[in-house]
Parts: sequence; C-alpha cells; structure tokens
Amino acid sequence: MWIFVGIISGLFDALKDMPGKKALKDASPYLFLFAYSAFSLPFLLIAIPWLGIAPVNSTFWWATIAGSLTNVVAMILYAKALQGGELSLTVPLMAFVPVFMLLTSRIMLGESPGFLGVIGIILVVAGAYTLRLNRENGVLGPFKNLARDKSALFMLGVAVIGSINSNWDAIAVRNSSPLTYLIFFQIINLAAIVPLIYFRSRGKFNEVKTRWKLLFLVGLFAAFSLFASMSNLTLTMVPYANALKRTGILFSIIIGFIVFKERKNIQPKLLGAVIMIAGVLFIAATANE
Repeated sequence: MWIFVGIISGLFDALKDMPGKKALKDASPYLFLFAYSAFSLPFLLIAIPWLGIAPVNSTFWWATIAGSLTNVVAMILYAKALQGGELSLTVPLMAFVPVFMLLTSRIMLGESPGFLGVIGIILVVAGAYTLRLNRENGVLGPFKNLARDKSALFMLGVAVIGSINSNWDAIAVRNSSPLTYLIFFQIINLAAIVPLIYFRSRGKFNEVKTRWKLLFLVGLFAAFSLFASMSNLTLTMVPYANALKRTGILFSIIIGFIVFKERKNIQPKLLGAVIMIAGVLFIAATANE
C-alpha cells in the first residue's frame, strides 16, 4: 500500500508542474512559492467535513512551527537558486535529499532502512540525478559548480534542510493527521510568504489574477501530492516515503516528452529512468524484510 501511495504522490507532484510551468513562466520565484501554498490550501479545507481536524498536542505544535520556519528558509534559498543559477547545474542537487535523510532520520526519528532499502534509495537518487543532468555539463558538473556558483550552494542548502524538514513532517503528522498538519503548515507558510511577496514582488502580484485558472490546477495537484506524501509518513519510514516521491521526476520527464515535446538529452533520461525503477523495486522488496 505505502509503495503505491508514494508513487501516487510523485505522480501528482509531476502533474502540478505541468500547469505550473506555463503559469509561472517569467514570473517571480516568490510568486511560485505563494501559489503553491495559497492555491492548495482551499482544497485541503474542503476535505475537513469528511476527514475532520484531529486533536493535537504540544509535540505537534513544536514540530509544525520548527518545520514551517525552516521551510521558509528553504523557500528563500530555493527562490535565490532559481533566480541566479543554471537549472541543469542546480536542480540535480535536490535529488540527494533521501541520501541526507539516511542520517537525519536516524538521528531525529531512530529510523534506519535495511540493506535493500539503502540500495534502493541510492538507486532512486542516482536515477533522479541522471534524469536532471545536462549532457554539456557532464556527470560531475553540478558538484564542480559548487565551488564557483552561490546558486548551487543555495540549492544544496535546500536539500539539507529538506532532509530535516521531512522528519518534522513525520513527527507532526504522527501526532495529529495528514490533513490537520497540512492545513496549519500552509497557513503558517502563507503568513511568512505574503510579506515576502509584498516587499519583493508586489509589482507582479497582479499576475495571479491573469493566471488563476492554471494556478487552480497547480493547487489541486499540489493538494493531492501533499496529502499522499504526508499520509505515507504514517505508513512507512520517512526515507522510503521521500525516495518514492522522487519518482515525480520520472513522471515529469514522461510528461515533458509527451506534452511539451522535450526530446533533448533523451538517452541519459532513459538511463536515469531505468536506474530509478530499479531503485523502486529494491525499496518494494523491503516490504518482505
């Protein structure tokens, strides 16, 4: 069950990027951060009559607040990385979140994947990294770029923070419910993002009005992806849930190939897809460990 839920979270994450790519073209990165929270929150609120709001405790609140504050830092770094760096040299670094989680989840949650699980996570990461590579930059291009490009360092920082935040997510969800956590998390995010929009990109805020139909879809798919990924934190170990969500990169490549006719660097993408699928199979094998 948790394998299916993890892959579904990756699928909806990729579907979110399809309207998002068009809606946020030439828009401020801060507007993207606002849209992700603001347009997914209504769909989460709609689910309250069916799923309800779970009781919470002090552990939930400190995990939610800690996760929200570090998430705001990560969002700022992510926006700076998108603004100043070449995507093919920065985005691949995000693939390493599950690897960092092998350490952070052990420290914060006491969760340690078995041998097959570790192999699966490494393969998923290797596949995700390969899928995002640009042939011109080479396999080590993103790492070589760390020494000369602050944007790459910002993205690496986002990956490290992401490996910590996923554990805050798990602590909060396990002390409430996926829906309860996501609603409070997105509200806190918006409280932090709106001032950023006001001071950094208020001149472009009207873009929301002209692109609301596409942003509506971004919010819909983001809500499904978030709910699936948070639900999975109650079903399996956090490193496994996070690694399975990385399959969204694979779905993004498929959507890009079919919908946007993105045929560049298809060979490394196929290789990355095969490696990633092998990783998912290894992770699936842990169900019998």
